[in-house]
Amino acid sequence: MKPREWSMSVPDTPVQSLRSSSEPVLCEMFASLFGLDSVDADADFFDMGGTSALATRLVGQIRTVFPGDITFGDVFEKPTPRGLARVLDQAAAASPRPRPAGRPARIPLSPGQSTFWFYEQLRGPSADHNILLSLKLTGPLDRDALAWAFDRLIDRHEILRTVFPRDQGEPHQVVLDPAAARPGLRVVDVAGGQISEELSRRAALPFDLTTEPPLRAWLLAISPEEHVLLISLHHIAGDGWSTAPLWRDLSAAYLARRDGLQWQPQPLAVQYADYSIWKRDLLGRESDSQSIIARQARYWAQTLAGLPEELPLPVDRQRPARLTARADGVRFTVSPDAHRRLLAQAAAARATLLTTLRAAVAVLLAKLGGGGDIPIGGLVSGRTGPGLEDGIGFFVNTQVLRCTWDGDPTFETVLARVRQAEIGAYANQDMPFDRIVDLLNPVRLASRNPLFQVMVVLDEGIGAGRDLFGCVAERQEVDLLGLPTFDLSFNFALPEAHEGAGAGIAGWLGYSPDLFDRSTVERIADYATHIIDAVTANPATPLSAFAVPLPVDARPARRTAVDTTVPVTADTATRPRTPRLDALCGAFAQILGAEKVGVDDNFFGLGGHSLMAVRLVSRIRSTLGTELPVRVMFEQPTPAGIDRWLDQAEAGSGTPGPAADGLDVVLRIRPEGDRTPVFVMPPPSG
Repeated sequence: MKPREWSMSVPDTPVQSLRSSSEPVLCEMFASLFGLDSVDADADFFDMGGTSALATRLVGQIRTVFPGDITFGDVFEKPTPRGLARVLDQAAAASPRPRPAGRPARIPLSPGQSTFWFYEQLRGPSADHNILLSLKLTGPLDRDALAWAFDRLIDRHEILRTVFPRDQGEPHQVVLDPAAARPGLRVVDVAGGQISEELSRRAALPFDLTTEPPLRAWLLAISPEEHVLLISLHHIAGDGWSTAPLWRDLSAAYLARRDGLQWQPQPLAVQYADYSIWKRDLLGRESDSQSIIARQARYWAQTLAGLPEELPLPVDRQRPARLTARADGVRFTVSPDAHRRLLAQAAAARATLLTTLRAAVAVLLAKLGGGGDIPIGGLVSGRTGPGLEDGIGFFVNTQVLRCTWDGDPTFETVLARVRQAEIGAYANQDMPFDRIVDLLNPVRLASRNPLFQVMVVLDEGIGAGRDLFGCVAERQEVDLLGLPTFDLSFNFALPEAHEGAGAGIAGWLGYSPDLFDRSTVERIADYATHIIDAVTANPATPLSAFAVPLPVDARPARRTAVDTTVPVTADTATRPRTPRLDALCGAFAQILGAEKVGVDDNFFGLGGHSLMAVRLVSRIRSTLGTELPVRVMFEQPTPAGIDRWLDQAEAGSGTPGPAADGLDVVLRIRPEGDRTPVFVMPPPSG
């Protein structure tokens, strides 16, 4: 059944006597989420098939209407309209609400945007962070109306016309006038056989965020009734949830224009820039021990203390100093029977389907050699304030879910532990991931995601739908994979239709070819379906009863040879003092607030973090008048290391970038000295 549009109306005849004035509206919200006419005040969110996305949407709707401070964790603990009504009734004060605010001269980036902006500086401009939305549209299409609709979309959402210039190493947001951000849609005539090539070529175009709005769109016209629409949106301006309001507003504006009607949508409660200002004011400063951000910093520092430096995985090769191969992946499927058992297990544990899948992946990783302390990456929508559900922007945050257990537990026990970890993570979801990394300060490797190397996400079907612009809409694949962010990435996807519950789950296991052979990843995908089948069929059975047929072949040393001890730089040879080296030491000291920094002192060992590294690079550029990529700070985090890198760059032998020739130098280790030189060469096969 298709969900109805939610409204504030109260059912004429409540199913059961209501004990709180908030219960009728909460019952209506539950009914709307699940496409039902009405629900009982004791209807259980998880028994009805609640998901993480629906829980986030429910929290957002409740906060829009009620003044109580309700959280994602409350839905886990009190998953009925009656239970949530009691939480609201007991709330002493209203939650702080995002609202339009006075704009300062320099609009700050949101915490989430800061993380993405940093990675853009680290890796350089690329298409790796582009969200690609591509649809084949079959049916009559008014091209002029669609172009007009794109202009209205850009008018409505300021973030789609925002640029991010940098001043003294610090980025800020600048919202352009609508006219300066157009054209929003480019129409190109293309032969049907050239679609794949044209899509790939346009999708691979990077954004210059300092001067260019973060949205591009092309309509590839094959015939009057056959088109392919490609939208490229940089992640700094959007997330997965943003696709729903994007398609909704774009389609509504198009249909109004096509039919000669006025399109007058309700104004957005807040623009993304308002959210950025509100979020930073709400979180406060870490120097204030009573602030939200300081409290969350203490939570993450305590929760992740002693986290394994790297999760052991059955790799085929040692980790390189820098990634060279583009990401790849294999497809797999969770059967309908296993899907139904996952839903039943989730309901029994008062957990979401995503939580249950994460628990199953944690068991798999333990069976592959990870032990009982498994860090898994996750995403949280971040739309915790009222009025944010209809906005486009980057609200999501990356989280670390630490899945721990002792002895030989059952899957039910593991699921309960993962559920508890999720509740804590959601309650402390505002801490930007890069700041969590700075707090824990792990050894930095350019080829390894810090704190966790395995991501688990679930696409719950938020998208365009099958009908769009009065046409039949089908997803059009775009062949574009960037450098891998994670060693392994488990991507699960549900059918878009509500009737698809229990119909099976599509899986995509992304991987880093620098570490894994495709055949190994295919086996891991098979193991994943095997474990999901086994633990959901026997959730009360100890984990020792479950096995994966991990092949004990002739290359065990290769499969476990993950070199986690390779430092960011091994170059500690003493360098003669020069004016440039003195200037580098001075720049280090100024940014770190230190009285003195030695030539071999490590920036991160002295308390430096990622954003400070960007400021240091900017200071070095302005002081020495030389270009220095941000990534060099992580590879050569000492004044002597940077001085040597500059020597090599000036001599035309700078270290290679990620796309360098596979036979080029990977890592120079102590290139100076008077002892016998050692060269490590690749095999003839490359």
